[in-house]
Amino acid sequence: MPPVSAWPPTARRPWRSTTPVGRRKIEPDPIPEQVMETYRRHVLDLTLFLAEWTDPAVIQLTPEAVATLTAFQARVEPMLEARGGIMGQIGDWGGKLVGATARMAALLHLAEHLTKGHTVPVAEATMHDAIALAEYFISHSLAAFDSMGADRIVGRARTVLEVLRTHGWREVSKRDLMVKLSRSEFRTANDLDPVLALLEDHGYVRAQAVQRSGGRGRRPSPRYLIHPRLTDPTA
Repeated sequence: MPPVSAWPPTARRPWRSTTPVGRRKIEPDPIPEQVMETYRRHVLDLTLFLAEWTDPAVIQLTPEAVATLTAFQARVEPMLEARGGIMGQIGDWGGKLVGATARMAALLHLAEHLTKGHTVPVAEATMHDAIALAEYFISHSLAAFDSMGADRIVGRARTVLEVLRTHGWREVSKRDLMVKLSRSEFRTANDLDPVLALLEDHGYVRAQAVQRSGGRGRRPSPRYLIHPRLTDPTA
């Protein structure tokens, strides 16, 4: 579910990824025999070459490959920010991505140099290929972790959005919102805080200043404006 427009800040991560499900080819073309045979032969050659290997071998990178991997790491690091980064909710996985990319480059390198990979440094082009795979895995990992419920806050945010749509509020207090939510999912008001923060980051709600009275009565409940497009797409 993408963020609504007009209320900053905008979101950096969509909540729902597109998939080919529903548009897949029912009977895809079989893998060509030549491709299957080449794959089989290469896997056998590589396996047999490494089968008797006992001493560790270091796979080197060319300076250009090192620079390419470093530049990729510089792009990945901001994605890991807990608040706003595209991989902020899967930081444990994302934090290992650059290292995994280097290992993928090594595997691609060995597949290209079946019996002499340890004597030839990894080329820049091979590192670019590994990075292309890593970028592919980022989008699929986000979808997979989301589907597995790894990000409970996102799931709870969807619940709150549905309640906001159903009731058509233009403004609501945190206390009134808690009344409409399931206590099995939101046991305390504190459970709602990270959800409201996420919705505010995505532009769905906007926190209002709490007006305090001079008396000793109950503390006013925080109030939130609700983006009009949530209930009226033409707004």
